[in-house]
Amino acid sequence: MIITTIMLTACDNKANTSDLRQYIAHIKSTTQNAIPTLTTITQIDALVYKQDNIQRNPFTPSLKVENKPTQRLNTNRIKEPLEFIALSHLHLVGTVQIDSLFWALIKDDENHLYRVQKGNYLGENAGKISHINNAEIELMEMISNEQGQFSENRAKLLLTQ
Repeated sequence: MIITTIMLTACDNKANTSDLRQYIAHIKSTTQNAIPTLTTITQIDALVYKQDNIQRNPFTPSLKVENKPTQRLNTNRIKEPLEFIALSHLHLVGTVQIDSLFWALIKDDENHLYRVQKGNYLGENAGKISHINNAEIELMEMISNEQGQFSENRAKLLLTQ
């Protein structure tokens, strides 16, 4: 009951607020609310593109598309863990040879160690390992071009010290 009375007294409209009203009137009278005028827009002449034989047309694709069958990316297989890591974040730290089979030891930037062999995939461009030796891993990546077609690109992962 006491709290309700205090709250109603605080909300009384008859409270002396003349000093607050005088301050607001002073601020309104001394402050300018002028909006700056906009600058005029100058008319710019349209540029007509005239193609000569020296320069290529910037509005056409830069590569000629040939009607040859392109490489296809196998989307039916389950991605391997190292395919979610960019090749630049993977480091070859060693190899192990058991009989005639080479295994490569790969470390990522978070110091996780992985063991891979020929046929495994590395990197975000579906890089399939084609060869492993003591000093490097060779792989074939599938790189897409502007038209969405895929082509093979050779890449290497060298042994780091």
